[in-house]
Amino acid sequence: MKYTRTICITFSSVLLGACVPPSVDVEAEQAALRAAADAYHEAAQAADVDTVSGLYTNDGLMLPPNAAAEEGLEDIRNFVTAFTQTPGFGIRFDDVRVEVAASGDMGYTLANAVVSIDGPDGEPVEFENDKVRIIRIKYGPG
Repeated sequence: MKYTRTICITFSSVLLGACVPPSVDVEAEQAALRAAADAYHEAAQAADVDTVSGLYTNDGLMLPPNAAAEEGLEDIRNFVTAFTQTPGFGIRFDDVRVEVAASGDMGYTLANAVVSIDGPDGEPVEFENDKVRIIRIKYGPG
């Protein structure tokens, strides 16, 4: 009987220990996520295709405004390459929000983008889209 009680207490302790959420420094995680978003924005502004593409995973998904979804690293790289080669290309971002779940297992950034390109008459045209967000998600540890 003592043996059974010891096993039950040990097993219960293990289960309770597994239910304790990990200690996450949400502010540090937000700062890291903000830094990653800033790196993305700087690379996009510099039309640095390698860096922008390198921030996506092999199974990444890009949802560009008014265009079909780009799935996979190769399609994303091709889209970014073509987009940054558009005459008069320029882009700037205004951060809106950085959120990290209390558990630390999910986070996101939101930013408005203002894109400029040369119009049909060769004059610069700006487009602002505050409805479409590019969401970057990295799955797995680290």
